[in-house]
Amino acid sequence: MATLLQKVKSKMFIFAHRRARGMLDGEYAAIFRGRSLDFDDLRAYVPGDEVRDIDWKASARHGSPLIKRYVAVRKQTVLLVADTGRNMAAVSRNGAYKKDIMVLAMGVIGYLALQHGDRVGLVYGDNESTAAVEPRSSEGHLESLL
Repeated sequence: MATLLQKVKSKMFIFAHRRARGMLDGEYAAIFRGRSLDFDDLRAYVPGDEVRDIDWKASARHGSPLIKRYVAVRKQTVLLVADTGRNMAAVSRNGAYKKDIMVLAMGVIGYLALQHGDRVGLVYGDNESTAAVEPRSSEGHLESLL
């Protein structure tokens, strides 16, 4: 019998508008700056900056020291939210159970997040109680969430 994640994968078809340029495509640029491989821009040297960050070629052309700045790359945490109330046992207009549609949608979002290297967690409940499952980044974890 196929697992829920295998069902999700079999129904997915994703059209890419362009090919990935490199291994780092799909990660998210953080708001703050830091050390990474992604060059952002140059700025004037300020006392206290690290000497190893000086771009010597650009500094020679400009006539004053310039510092290389990079964009820090951070992973995201994706939280899936599921209604586990009795209304989810109802049949939708197209004849499918609402809970099956919810599982498929959560599976697609979770699988895409895993492909980006993100962690996936779950918050679920009804009008009486809620619970949460810690985020992790493995297909086995996503399968257990579904």
